[in-house]
Amino acid sequence: MDIQAEKIELAKLILSTDDKTLIDQIKSLFNAKDENWWNELPASVKQGISESIEQADRGEFISYDDVKKEVSALIKNESRNYPNSKGQGHAFVHRAFNPAKMG
Repeated sequence: MDIQAEKIELAKLILSTDDKTLIDQIKSLFNAKDENWWNELPASVKQGISESIEQADRGEFISYDDVKKEVSALIKNESRNYPNSKGQGHAFVHRAFNPAKMG
């Protein structure tokens, strides 16, 4: 999708919402663009962002849609293992994606 189409889609979303909080957040994004927030970030955060951009530029990422599919599959598979869970595999997803448990 080109930038003009994205802007039109964004405008449609903004026009369709009555969520005052969301409108305020969007306005704050535009107001904050003039602030030099990059300089306020810790060096470790800047490094992490830079590394992430480099990885994305090399194509080393998983799309949002693919992540949603993988999580849905995990939930379905885990729910089958626990018949009393009534289709709620959120505990499994929490265990599977808990950074403290990742090596």
